Amino acid sequence: MQRGRLKASLILTVLVICFIFPVLKPVHAQEAGYSHMCYMTYTVPTINGQWSSDWNSGLQTTFGANAAFTDEWYLAATNPETVYYYLMIETMDNTNDSKDFIQINLDGGMTADSAPTSTDFAINFTSNAVCTWYQGNGVGWTKIATPTSDVFQWGESFGSSPTYQTPHLILELSLLKTSTVLGGTQILGPEFWMLIETYDANSAGYGLQSWPAVPSSNPDVPSTYGDIPYTRTVNPASTPTSTSSSAPTPPPTPNPTLARTPSPTPSPSPSSSPTSSRTPTPTPSPTTAHPNSDTQTSSFGDTLFILGVIGMETLIVATHQASGRKQFPSPKKAPNFEARASE
Repeated sequence: MQRGRLKASLILTVLVICFIFPVLKPVHAQEAGYSHMCYMTYTVPTINGQWSSDWNSGLQTTFGANAAFTDEWYLAATNPETVYYYLMIETMDNTNDSKDFIQINLDGGMTADSAPTSTDFAINFTSNAVCTWYQGNGVGWTKIATPTSDVFQWGESFGSSPTYQTPHLILELSLLKTSTVLGGTQILGPEFWMLIETYDANSAGYGLQSWPAVPSSNPDVPSTYGDIPYTRTVNPASTPTSTSSSAPTPPPTPNPTLARTPSPTPSPSPSSSPTSSRTPTPTPSPTTAHPNSDTQTSSFGDTLFILGVIGMETLIVATHQASGRKQFPSPKKAPNFEARASE
């Protein structure tokens, strides 16, 4: 009977290893501490490069000396599932230089690649309202056409926000995560990895700033990006903390010119007030079905992991019980002393 229990435990463990462990989310590849929770929103942000209360549902994360980003996700429909990702990046740079840029790198499938592959994307923005998309090719980046406005929209300008009251560079974008126009199942999974870089070319500026920090993160190595998990709840905090309206203190020395890959492509004629070319922001129809959405949650992998641990513990206990119970020999028949005495 004990042998049968041990066999059943072994079968359970094999099933756990074969069917549960392979679908667990990979170990976070980003540097320790680089994880940013993306909260759900019920209000679709207006993508115009201007901060508004539409971003109150998102969580703000600061990075570098004077940069920050806020993001949200929006469930527009459940059949078929339609999910939008909204991102706002602020750099407290109040100068407009032709070599300024913001670059966003995305690993939509968390594939932990050592070089960009087809599921990795880089989006480069210059302060002169030029946007360029790149896709991984296995060894580097290939320039691709910018997705159409029903999938991707963006806007940038110099404006104020609760983060910084002095006009500064604000970039906003929307991305249809569940779109398949770029190949694969969708552009971004429910949880994905991301790296953000901002560059201030002004000699009195802060140069390159990034999340996660570079180094050790590298835009050409997707396995070093930061983690963007998500939750179906709204951010318990409301408005970003306001900072001083005075200009940021510049570093004492100028910053060197950078050579970024993919290289930014600035316009030859800088404009003092950049405005992107875009079409009106899509307004997806809200749905109340989000609590029962089939969208995978970030906690799914954790639940499966717990089941795996339970299976392993069952095996250990069964093995211990099997080895702890000794098989004693059958007792020998006692000698018949009375029969001997009668002889």
